[in-house]
Amino acid sequence: MTTLLSRFDFICFDWKGTLEGKGGNKHAREQKALDTVKKEISPLGHDPIMFENIYRQKKREQKEREEKTHATFTVKELLESVLDAAHISSDITRNRVINTFIRQYMSLENSNATKMLPGWKKILRLIQNNNVPLCLLRNSTLTGPEFQKKIDSVGAGEFFTWDTNIILSGETGFQKPHPSVFRAAVQKCFPDGEEPSRVLFIGNETEADVIGSNNMGWTSVLIRTTEKSSNGKADYEIDNLMELKDIIFMEDDSSEYTSDDSSDWNSSEDDE
Repeated sequence: MTTLLSRFDFICFDWKGTLEGKGGNKHAREQKALDTVKKEISPLGHDPIMFENIYRQKKREQKEREEKTHATFTVKELLESVLDAAHISSDITRNRVINTFIRQYMSLENSNATKMLPGWKKILRLIQNNNVPLCLLRNSTLTGPEFQKKIDSVGAGEFFTWDTNIILSGETGFQKPHPSVFRAAVQKCFPDGEEPSRVLFIGNETEADVIGSNNMGWTSVLIRTTEKSSNGKADYEIDNLMELKDIIFMEDDSSEYTSDDSSDWNSSEDDE
């Protein structure tokens, strides 16, 4: 009888473009959230056009700092710098602006959420059933609870929870490919200090995912949803998640028993 053996003792996934399909217009969502804020501050005597101009300027400055330092700045930090530059000092108004922007942006993101990539649930369940620790590691300024809501809304909460195996770059103060983000994943998923020796990372961006994991000595997989090639930097390149089975697992024909780890691999379960 045949059973499956994992080549890895820790497997990490990126989110957007890796498990969830790339889609939606981030800039359009941002503009709608900004327009909502402008409508709220105008009756309070603040110039909405000036506010948007300051926002654009601060956004460019934030992006430049992130590219130079690989540090992560949250949406709240961005908005606070805009409010300072716009000389809006009232705590009530500041909190209202920040909460309105984030709430509006998140509601638009959730309403425009794209489908998960084909095979996502099958490969995660196969990994989980073989008792290989999973991790979700994403560059994001969302808070843990905010991202957990998104995870739960698509049915991925059975594999990833904020308390145990979700790492967002915002909590580390850096973003991929900075090693601090990857180290945070190991520390959170292995709190007893026993680090895994064979780690696989799957992502859709060469710079953030492949190079970042390579620098950690991990095995890297580029899923080609965003980029056509890693130009030889990734250990593996795939076009769909179903290809991960052969990368992760090998068959052990000597086993006397058959595990149920792959029993639903060919099922017709709709996990897209």
